[in-house]
Amino acid sequence: MESVLRKKVLSQFPCEAFEGDWQMATTIYMFDCMGFGVRAYRHFLKLGNGRDYLQAILNGKALSE
Repeated sequence: MESVLRKKVLSQFPCEAFEGDWQMATTIYMFDCMGFGVRAYRHFLKLGNGRDYLQAILNGKALSE
């Protein structure tokens, strides 16, 4: 997504990033999938929550319910 469009979309969601993995739950996703996506995106922008962490989640080594 182009940065201008991304900035516009994110401005529509004033929510903060998730504070930690414990907040990322299926229930939250089901009730507000767009808000969940924005909060997750902002979470993964934080230092230490980047590409390696996301890859660990996809590999089943982190954030398993």
